[in-house]
Amino acid sequence: MKLIIIIFVCVLGLIQAKLINLNVRVHDSVEHTKKHHLRNVTIKDLVEFKKVEIYDTVINTLEIGDISDLPNLEELSLKKVGLETLKPGCFKNLPKLKRINLVENNISQIKYGVFNDLGISKIDFKENQINYIETKAFDNMFLLQDVVLKNNNLTYINPDWFRGTSIQHLSFSRNHIKNIPANAFKNIRGLRKLELNQNGIESINEDAFVGLEHLTRLNLAVNAIETIYDHTFRDLHRLARLELQWNKLECLSDSTLDDFGSMLYVFLNYNRLDSECHSKLQKFNAYHSLSRIFY
Repeated sequence: MKLIIIIFVCVLGLIQAKLINLNVRVHDSVEHTKKHHLRNVTIKDLVEFKKVEIYDTVINTLEIGDISDLPNLEELSLKKVGLETLKPGCFKNLPKLKRINLVENNISQIKYGVFNDLGISKIDFKENQINYIETKAFDNMFLLQDVVLKNNNLTYINPDWFRGTSIQHLSFSRNHIKNIPANAFKNIRGLRKLELNQNGIESINEDAFVGLEHLTRLNLAVNAIETIYDHTFRDLHRLARLELQWNKLECLSDSTLDDFGSMLYVFLNYNRLDSECHSKLQKFNAYHSLSRIFY
């Protein structure tokens, strides 16, 4: 069994935009609490380690090459370090890097050239201040599967994001997105789980989810949706869970119900459904033994 090493890094200083004077705790595995300490090391001293966490410091900006030349690094965390700016080229020569955790910082923009050359599969931007993503910021990241943009300040979705990626899980929860445009996810047709809850969404274009034939879970809960246009979900043949609770819907049309797959849970609790709608949904449940609408 290969030795799994987690490193917790406490940064004491930055000189000439290079991370130095690091305090490091080395763990034999993820589960074990036994640890060894290294002090006053630099990024170059971490070349043998697989997991690195930098914390308890203030790093406002990552400059070009600040985190580079770590051939064994698989997971990097810069959680809650006050990070505001990521310069293109700040991550270099990290051939085994798979996961980046940037949660609880103050990042406002994601620029092209920061991540494009990395072979990462997951990146977590949860709880930042992101309000702008350059169109090509994630282009040609062929191994990228999981992107978390939860709890940021995005007000829109650009259909041209994510070209050349393999994203299967995408979270836009808790942003400020009011409208979902046509072909919003045209570049990520292998998507399986999509989270758009708690945004204040008011309208969804009838072609918003075109091509998402592999999607199994769609969360649209806690928004301000009043209408679902006919056949909005027509391509979602594998959808197994649709969350629409806490919206302003009065009902779903017959055409929309006809598009639902044979094995699907739909949650419509806490909407504005009247008695006529209740009767319609009750009939749907009676005739679809493997599907169920909760209302």
